[in-house]
Order: sequence, then C-alpha cells, then structure tokens
Amino acid sequence: MPSIWENTAAYLLSKHYVTWSFRQYFNRVIIKGEKHLPKKGPVILAPNHLNALMDALAVLSLPPFRLPKLFLARADLFKLAPVIVKFLRFAKIMPAFRIRDGYDQLDRNKDTFDGAEQALLNKAALCIMPEGNQGEERNIRPLVKGIFRIAFGTQQKMPPGKSVKIVPIGMEYSNIFEYQPTLIINIGHAIDVADYMPLHAENPVKAINELKSTLRNALESLSVHLPTGENYPIFDNITELVCRDLSKKKKKETPWHLFKARQEVAERLQAISVNQSEKWEALKQLYFDYQQLADELSFPKRIASRPWQPNLKTWQILFRIVVQALLMIPGAVLNYIPYKLIVSVPRIAGIEYNGFFSSVYYGAGIVVLPFYYILVVALVVAFTPLSALSMLVTIPLMYLSGKLSFRLFQNIRYLLSDLKVIKIRKDNPHQFDTLVTIRQTIIKLVD
Repeated sequence: MPSIWENTAAYLLSKHYVTWSFRQYFNRVIIKGEKHLPKKGPVILAPNHLNALMDALAVLSLPPFRLPKLFLARADLFKLAPVIVKFLRFAKIMPAFRIRDGYDQLDRNKDTFDGAEQALLNKAALCIMPEGNQGEERNIRPLVKGIFRIAFGTQQKMPPGKSVKIVPIGMEYSNIFEYQPTLIINIGHAIDVADYMPLHAENPVKAINELKSTLRNALESLSVHLPTGENYPIFDNITELVCRDLSKKKKKETPWHLFKARQEVAERLQAISVNQSEKWEALKQLYFDYQQLADELSFPKRIASRPWQPNLKTWQILFRIVVQALLMIPGAVLNYIPYKLIVSVPRIAGIEYNGFFSSVYYGAGIVVLPFYYILVVALVVAFTPLSALSMLVTIPLMYLSGKLSFRLFQNIRYLLSDLKVIKIRKDNPHQFDTLVTIRQTIIKLVD
C-alpha cells in the first residue's frame, strides 16, 4: 500500500477532474505571487480560512501539479462510514483533534503530527489552516499552535542547510455563498523555519510566538483584514461603499484592483478608528444614517460596490433584460433539474450553516451534473437516430449552456437592481439625493 504522501495514477486522474471542476465553479480565479511557491517540499501551505472545503481545493489547484499535497481536517469526519474514511485517506487527508473533541483526544494528534513530519521529510507539501477554524468575517483570527509544532518538529530532523518553508496564502472571495464568484489567491514570500531554530534552541515558546507573529502579519497583508467585534459590520459595509470609488479614482477596476482597494480602505478605517476618535464617531453616525435611509427606501444591497447610478434609461434596461432572458431559456430548461437538486442538498442533508453551502454545491455538482448529462444524452441516443459519438458534443454543450444561463441570470438580477434604483430616484428624489450625499461624505472622510 503506497504511503499517504505518494501519488498514485488513480489519485492524479481524480485530481485532474477535481481541480478542473473547481476552477469551473468560479467566474474567475486570479493567482498572484505564484513564483513564491516552491517546486518541491518540504513546504507547509498556510491559507486563511473563509470557505470550508473550497479553501483546501484552492490550495490543491495550485502548481506544481505533481507535488503531493496533504491536508489536516477535523477529526470527527473520521467517525463517518468506513467508505468515507477510506476516501479521506485517498484524498491525502489526516485527522486533527481539537479541544472540542475532548482533552483526552488531543494526545492522538501525535500520530497525525508524526505522519505530517514524515510527509514533509519526503518532500511533500502539507496544507494547514493556521486559524484552526472557519469564519465568514474577513479577518485573520488567532493562529493555533499545531502548524508551528509540525514545522519545528520537522526542521529538527532536516539535514544541515535544508529548511522547511511556510508559504502564507491569502484568499478573497467575491461571494462565499453563491455559484460563479471571483476567487483571488494571493501567495506571499516563503518563511524559512530554519531562521528561527537558534531561538527555538534557547526558548521554544518565544520562537513559536515569533514565527506565529510573522505568519499572522503575512496573512493580514495578503487578505482583507477587518477588525472583528461589534463594529465589524461597519468596517465591512463602509469598505464596500468606498472601495470602487477608490479604484475608479486610480482608473483600475479589475477584480484584483478592487481587492487592493478593499485592503487600502480597510487599513484607513482601522487607522481612523484607533487614531482619530472624533472622525470615527462621525463615520459611524453617517453609516447608521445611511443604513437607516437605505432600509427605508429598500435600496438594493448589491449596488454597494457597483457603479452608483445606472447609466441606462428604463427602456434600455428592460430591453437588455428581455434579450438576456430569452438567451437564458435554453440553458435554464436543460439544467433546471440538476441545478434544483444541487441547491436542495443543504436542506436535504440538514445543513444550516450557510458557510458550508458553496462546498456542498460544489461537491454535489461534480457528482450530479455528469450523472445527469450522461443519463439524458444516453436516453436521447437510445430513442433517436443520434449516434453515441454525439455525446462528445452534446454533454459539453449542455454544461456550457447551463453556465451561460446562470451568468445571464446574475446579469438580470443586477439590471433589476438598476431598475429599482431608477424608480427610487424618481419616487423619492429628496431621500435619494440625501443618500447620495451621505455616501459621498463617507467617501470623503475615508479618503
């Protein structure tokens, strides 16, 4: 039986499908800093953790393709049916025990850590979410010690002159709840664990804390880091209100530049909250006034980080909606059944935490869609003159039509929001102008 860090033909074949389908789930996947990825281990890949399984798949999809990547996952998954546990091992996943699993279970991490060290010593890569848990808020939560214990434990066994590398990775999703978002994978400079070994020999606790601080600072710089707590919604919503204007001012409105604008706005807001209390209180009051008026007007939330006012007339928007709806119909008809089944899986499975939804949609999709397409086309071939070779064309067309249909559906939702803004502006001109004024005042204060 091959070791968990060794690639097999079956594993590489399935990895091709999983990584390809993962990228298809997104509208765009933008990778920055790819040059910082070592071509071989020992390397620990350390991303922030916003989006359950999708974060792990994002790391799995990174090059080099043949570099074995192992993962640590919550230990309770290994209490499921034996066939699932066997699959977890096939996917190179090992159990990590947490305090919530019981203090008596923590000692079992020794076997996992030993296995992780052996994988690293055999030049594999290990992915560990250093925050230890998932959170939907865009901030770096406290880092757990497991990643550092493994890093130092492995480094002590390394030959002279060789070092374990920790690569910080920032993840940013345009939406973690819906299909076809944009994903930014922002890869930072590798951290050499060997640099911390002299301090570790003198004071292991201090060495762990210093390495933890270095990794945390790197993750904060690679992601959108907003202060947590009761003011988090204020930071988050003001960031969305301001980021596009900042990006437009620099004449750069790509997803990457919007991400950088979010980072810049987040840093400015945090500096204001710490160093300029009067301005911060003014911003908070403006935010509350804006939210109250927006709620009274039922102002569309999805407009926040888009251009403020529609540029088109009502008839032009309606024309676009009709055209796109007509184009959407074929793909919607062909894909309605599998898409309806996929979005029903969380309810059927009793999953209430929406932070898992995109992972469930993806997992269900890679099973349901191929099965459905093959079944439908097989029935068509069986009862029509079409040949079996037509499946090579029909199945991709069905899939692509569904993807196009969903994209058009998203566009229609935005156009409907634009129509709503036009109506609000027409029916409530004074309140609308007040909303614009408050927003511009917020932007000016942040800027």
